[in-house]
Amino acid sequence: MLVGPLAMNEVIRLAKENGFGVVGTSGSSTSSGSLSYYVEKIAKVDLIGIVMAQSPESTPPYGGIEPLFGTNPIGFGFPAKNKPLIFDMGTSAISFGAILEAKALGKKLPMNVALDKEGNITDDPNKAIDGATLSFDRSHKGAGLAMMVEILAGLWPGAWFTVHNKEAGWGNLFMAFSPDLLMDLNEFKERVNLLVETVRNSKTKDGKKVRISGERTINIRNDKLKKGFLEIEDRLLNQLKKFTS
Repeated sequence: MLVGPLAMNEVIRLAKENGFGVVGTSGSSTSSGSLSYYVEKIAKVDLIGIVMAQSPESTPPYGGIEPLFGTNPIGFGFPAKNKPLIFDMGTSAISFGAILEAKALGKKLPMNVALDKEGNITDDPNKAIDGATLSFDRSHKGAGLAMMVEILAGLWPGAWFTVHNKEAGWGNLFMAFSPDLLMDLNEFKERVNLLVETVRNSKTKDGKKVRISGERTINIRNDKLKKGFLEIEDRLLNQLKKFTS
């Protein structure tokens, strides 16, 4: 998404000048990509970042089978003493990209993440593409959160929402806040760090440390950067070669 970095830089500028910033976009026709990328960049300049992205309708409201909401991810980034705390999640049980990947690799989906067009649970990615994805918690709460993102990232910036205003393309919302609005920056970073360590060291049944949300993805990224290459399935690699030939 070309507009993403532009919106991110603008919201950082606004927050640095005014203490907070809000930037909405519309007209997107491609994936927003990982929202952790944006919120981490915002957090690294000592701002709190919240980013939401809209996408084509794939998730029905709770109790329905008609896709009205996108997978509608939301990401949070917080500056901390050691390293930023990052959290990025979709409001659907599975991303549309993961469904396409399963189709490309000839794999089945996990059960209870998608519906076929008749509203039946399916593990067939081909049927899921024509059907719908379930909300991440399979309840009214997840579907409700998807609807909130639909309003903030779609309707509010003037993009399409549910099945309306499609000519406006998909929308995104970028928000950034200075911790200084409510608390000294260094104190805030110390407290975030304290919270992270409290959670990490909280009691577990097997005695292992709790893994903080977002750490696994960051660790995988750092490992790939250290190795200097990415491993890609042969089937997917062959498809990429076809696109570039």
